[in-house]
Amino acid sequence: MFAHGNKEIVIHAEGLSDYTDVALYLVNENRTDSLKMTSTIVADSLSFTIPEDFVSQSPREEFKKTYIGLEINDTYQYLLNKHAWINQISGHTVTGDESLLKLKIFNTKPNIRSLTVVGPYDSGCFNYTKLHFSGEYLGYWDEYYWTPESATINIYDANGELYVSLFQDYDNYTTECGKLYLSIVSQQVLDEGLFRYHQRNVATAEIYQMLDGDYTAQLTFNFSDGQLPVESNIFEFTVD
Repeated sequence: MFAHGNKEIVIHAEGLSDYTDVALYLVNENRTDSLKMTSTIVADSLSFTIPEDFVSQSPREEFKKTYIGLEINDTYQYLLNKHAWINQISGHTVTGDESLLKLKIFNTKPNIRSLTVVGPYDSGCFNYTKLHFSGEYLGYWDEYYWTPESATINIYDANGELYVSLFQDYDNYTTECGKLYLSIVSQQVLDEGLFRYHQRNVATAEIYQMLDGDYTAQLTFNFSDGQLPVESNIFEFTVD
Protein backbone atom coordinates (compact mmCIF):
# COMPACT_ATOMS: atom_id res chain seq x y z
CA MET A 1 0.00 0.00 0.00
CA PHE A 2 1.12 3.58 -0.53
CA ALA A 3 -0.31 6.83 0.74
CA HIS A 4 0.55 10.38 1.68
CA GLY A 5 -0.29 12.88 4.40
CA ASN A 6 -3.84 14.11 4.98
CA LYS A 7 -5.37 11.13 3.17
CA GLU A 8 -7.75 8.67 4.75
CA ILE A 9 -6.87 4.98 4.85
CA VAL A 10 -9.72 2.47 5.27
CA ILE A 11 -9.20 -1.11 6.44
CA HIS A 12 -12.08 -3.59 6.43
CA ALA A 13 -12.17 -6.56 8.81
CA GLU A 14 -15.29 -8.63 9.34
CA GLY A 15 -16.44 -8.54 12.95
CA LEU A 16 -14.38 -5.47 13.88
CA SER A 17 -17.46 -3.54 14.98
CA ASP A 18 -18.01 -6.09 17.75
CA TYR A 19 -15.15 -4.49 19.70
CA THR A 20 -15.10 -1.12 21.45
CA ASP A 21 -11.51 -1.09 22.73
CA VAL A 22 -9.52 -0.88 19.48
CA ALA A 23 -6.29 1.08 18.94
CA LEU A 24 -4.28 1.42 15.73
CA TYR A 25 -0.54 2.14 15.48
CA LEU A 26 1.88 2.94 12.66
CA VAL A 27 5.00 0.98 13.54
CA ASN A 28 8.37 1.95 12.04
CA GLU A 29 10.18 -0.43 9.71
CA ASN A 30 12.59 -1.63 12.41
CA ARG A 31 9.69 -2.05 14.85
CA THR A 32 11.47 0.01 17.50
CA ASP A 33 8.87 2.78 17.73
CA SER A 34 5.21 3.41 16.96
CA LEU A 35 2.70 6.23 16.65
CA LYS A 36 -0.90 5.83 17.77
CA MET A 37 -3.46 6.99 15.20
CA THR A 38 -6.88 8.43 15.87
CA SER A 39 -9.23 5.96 14.20
CA THR A 40 -12.96 5.43 13.61
CA ILE A 41 -14.84 2.16 13.17
CA VAL A 42 -18.03 2.07 11.11
CA ALA A 43 -19.63 -1.12 9.81
CA ASP A 44 -16.53 -3.29 10.28
CA SER A 45 -14.31 -0.71 8.56
CA LEU A 46 -11.60 1.14 10.43
CA SER A 47 -10.45 4.49 9.02
CA PHE A 48 -7.58 6.80 9.95
CA THR A 49 -5.77 9.75 8.40
CA ILE A 50 -2.01 10.01 7.89
CA PRO A 51 -0.74 13.18 9.62
CA GLU A 52 0.69 15.86 7.32
CA ASP A 53 3.95 15.92 9.29
CA PHE A 54 4.46 12.13 9.39
CA VAL A 55 7.47 12.38 7.07
CA SER A 56 10.09 14.98 7.86
CA GLN A 57 10.69 18.12 5.80
CA SER A 58 13.96 19.02 7.56
CA PRO A 59 15.90 16.92 6.90
CA ARG A 60 13.62 15.89 4.07
CA GLU A 61 12.44 12.29 3.80
CA GLU A 62 11.06 11.16 0.45
CA PHE A 63 9.00 8.42 2.07
CA LYS A 64 8.69 6.35 5.23
CA LYS A 65 7.72 2.68 5.57
CA THR A 66 5.56 1.42 8.42
CA TYR A 67 3.66 -1.64 9.52
CA ILE A 68 0.10 -1.38 10.82
CA GLY A 69 -0.53 -2.74 14.30
CA LEU A 70 -3.95 -3.30 15.86
CA GLU A 71 -4.56 -3.57 19.59
CA ILE A 72 -7.95 -5.11 20.40
CA ASN A 73 -8.65 -5.27 24.12
CA ASP A 74 -5.47 -6.93 25.47
CA THR A 75 -4.35 -8.52 22.20
CA TYR A 76 -1.90 -6.92 19.74
CA GLN A 77 -1.15 -8.06 16.21
CA TYR A 78 0.17 -6.75 12.89
CA LEU A 79 -2.07 -6.65 9.88
CA LEU A 80 -1.23 -9.32 7.34
CA ASN A 81 -0.55 -8.68 3.67
CA LYS A 82 -3.31 -10.25 1.56
CA HIS A 83 -0.77 -11.19 -1.10
CA ALA A 84 1.18 -13.18 1.48
CA TRP A 85 -2.02 -15.03 2.36
CA ILE A 86 -2.64 -15.82 -1.32
CA ASN A 87 0.91 -17.15 -1.59
CA GLN A 88 0.41 -19.32 1.47
CA ILE A 89 -2.73 -21.01 0.14
CA SER A 90 -0.91 -21.48 -3.19
CA GLY A 91 1.78 -23.47 -1.42
CA HIS A 92 4.51 -20.80 -1.37
CA THR A 93 6.63 -20.33 1.73
CA VAL A 94 6.03 -16.98 3.41
CA THR A 95 8.26 -15.99 6.32
CA GLY A 96 8.90 -13.05 8.65
CA ASP A 97 8.13 -9.54 7.46
CA GLU A 98 7.02 -10.84 4.07
CA SER A 99 3.67 -11.76 5.61
CA LEU A 100 3.03 -8.30 7.07
CA LEU A 101 1.24 -5.39 5.41
CA LYS A 102 3.72 -2.59 4.78
CA LEU A 103 2.46 0.94 4.27
CA LYS A 104 4.70 3.29 2.27
CA ILE A 105 3.89 6.93 3.05
CA PHE A 106 5.26 9.51 0.62
CA ASN A 107 6.23 13.11 1.25
CA THR A 108 3.51 15.34 -0.19
CA LYS A 109 5.66 18.46 -0.49
CA PRO A 110 7.17 18.99 -3.98
CA ASN A 111 10.92 19.41 -3.77
CA ILE A 112 13.35 21.32 -6.02
CA ARG A 113 16.72 19.56 -5.66
CA SER A 114 19.03 21.10 -8.25
CA LEU A 115 19.26 23.52 -11.18
CA THR A 116 20.90 23.53 -14.59
CA VAL A 117 21.16 26.86 -16.45
CA VAL A 118 21.21 26.83 -20.27
CA GLY A 119 21.61 29.90 -22.45
CA PRO A 120 20.93 32.46 -23.48
CA TYR A 121 20.03 30.41 -26.55
CA ASP A 122 18.64 31.21 -29.99
CA SER A 123 17.05 27.98 -31.24
CA GLY A 124 13.73 29.63 -31.99
CA CYS A 125 13.70 31.66 -28.78
CA PHE A 126 16.41 34.28 -29.17
CA ASN A 127 18.03 35.62 -26.00
CA TYR A 128 16.09 33.39 -23.59
CA THR A 129 17.66 31.60 -20.60
CA LYS A 130 16.41 28.13 -19.73
CA LEU A 131 16.31 27.11 -16.07
CA HIS A 132 15.94 23.35 -15.59
CA PHE A 133 14.78 22.72 -12.01
CA SER A 134 15.18 18.99 -11.25
CA GLY A 135 13.24 17.56 -8.35
CA GLU A 136 10.33 15.55 -7.04
CA TYR A 137 7.02 17.02 -8.11
CA LEU A 138 3.42 15.95 -7.94
CA GLY A 139 2.21 12.67 -9.38
CA TYR A 140 1.17 12.53 -13.01
CA TRP A 141 -1.16 9.54 -13.03
CA ASP A 142 -4.69 9.51 -11.61
CA GLU A 143 -4.00 6.58 -9.26
CA TYR A 144 -1.75 8.84 -7.19
CA TYR A 145 -4.92 10.52 -5.86
CA TRP A 146 -4.17 13.84 -7.50
CA THR A 147 -3.47 15.33 -10.88
CA PRO A 148 -2.73 19.07 -10.73
CA GLU A 149 -4.59 21.28 -13.17
CA SER A 150 -1.78 23.82 -13.51
CA ALA A 151 1.59 24.91 -12.12
CA THR A 152 3.18 28.29 -11.48
CA ILE A 153 6.80 29.19 -10.80
CA ASN A 154 7.63 32.48 -9.07
CA ILE A 155 11.22 33.71 -9.22
CA TYR A 156 12.34 36.52 -6.89
CA ASP A 157 15.45 38.69 -7.08
CA ALA A 158 18.02 39.29 -4.31
CA ASN A 159 15.77 42.00 -2.81
CA GLY A 160 12.82 39.63 -2.56
CA GLU A 161 10.95 41.36 -5.38
CA LEU A 162 9.07 39.23 -7.90
CA TYR A 163 11.32 38.95 -10.97
CA VAL A 164 9.13 36.75 -13.16
CA SER A 165 6.08 34.50 -12.81
CA LEU A 166 5.41 31.74 -15.35
CA PHE A 167 2.33 29.53 -15.66
CA GLN A 168 1.56 26.15 -17.21
CA ASP A 169 -1.93 24.84 -17.87
CA TYR A 170 -1.49 21.08 -18.30
CA ASP A 171 -4.47 20.85 -20.67
CA ASN A 172 -3.30 23.65 -22.95
CA TYR A 173 0.36 23.06 -23.77
CA THR A 174 2.00 25.79 -25.85
CA THR A 175 5.29 25.92 -27.72
CA GLU A 176 5.56 29.69 -27.40
CA CYS A 177 8.77 31.13 -25.94
CA GLY A 178 8.85 32.37 -22.37
CA LYS A 179 6.87 29.61 -20.71
CA LEU A 180 6.97 27.02 -17.92
CA TYR A 181 6.66 23.33 -18.66
CA LEU A 182 7.05 20.24 -16.48
CA SER A 183 8.16 16.90 -17.88
CA ILE A 184 8.88 13.33 -16.82
CA VAL A 185 12.53 12.47 -17.34
CA SER A 186 12.30 8.84 -16.26
CA GLN A 187 9.59 6.57 -14.92
CA GLN A 188 11.61 5.19 -12.04
CA VAL A 189 10.37 2.23 -10.03
CA LEU A 190 10.89 1.99 -6.29
CA ASP A 191 11.25 -1.24 -4.36
CA GLU A 192 8.06 -3.29 -3.89
CA GLY A 193 7.35 -2.54 -7.56
CA LEU A 194 5.85 0.90 -6.99
CA PHE A 195 6.30 3.68 -9.49
CA ARG A 196 7.91 6.83 -8.17
CA TYR A 197 5.24 8.89 -6.44
CA HIS A 198 6.43 12.26 -7.75
CA GLN A 199 6.39 11.79 -11.52
CA ARG A 200 7.18 15.23 -12.96
CA ASN A 201 10.95 15.35 -12.59
CA VAL A 202 11.95 18.64 -14.28
CA ALA A 203 10.36 22.09 -14.37
CA THR A 204 11.80 24.25 -17.17
CA ALA A 205 11.38 28.02 -16.98
CA GLU A 206 12.23 30.14 -20.04
CA ILE A 207 13.12 33.74 -19.18
CA TYR A 208 13.82 36.53 -21.65
CA GLN A 209 17.05 38.51 -21.15
CA MET A 210 17.61 37.19 -17.62
CA LEU A 211 20.08 39.29 -15.66
CA ASP A 212 22.97 37.87 -13.66
CA GLY A 213 22.35 37.78 -9.94
CA ASP A 214 21.03 35.87 -6.95
CA TYR A 215 17.48 34.51 -7.03
CA THR A 216 14.99 32.27 -5.27
CA ALA A 217 12.34 30.11 -6.92
CA GLN A 218 9.20 28.34 -5.73
CA LEU A 219 6.73 26.11 -7.58
CA THR A 220 3.02 26.08 -6.82
CA PHE A 221 0.62 23.37 -8.01
CA ASN A 222 -3.08 24.15 -8.39
CA PHE A 223 -6.12 21.85 -8.48
CA SER A 224 -9.60 22.03 -9.95
CA ASP A 225 -11.36 19.84 -7.34
CA GLY A 226 -11.20 22.16 -4.35
CA GLN A 227 -7.84 21.03 -2.98
CA LEU A 228 -5.67 23.83 -1.67
CA PRO A 229 -2.58 24.76 -3.73
CA VAL A 230 0.60 22.88 -2.85
CA GLU A 231 3.93 24.75 -2.70
CA SER A 232 7.45 23.44 -3.13
CA ASN A 233 10.45 24.38 -1.03
CA ILE A 234 12.11 27.74 -1.71
CA PHE A 235 15.22 27.14 -3.84
CA GLU A 236 18.14 29.60 -3.86
CA PHE A 237 20.36 29.94 -6.96
CA THR A 238 22.71 32.25 -8.83
CA VAL A 239 22.85 33.11 -12.54
CA ASP A 240 26.19 34.45 -13.83
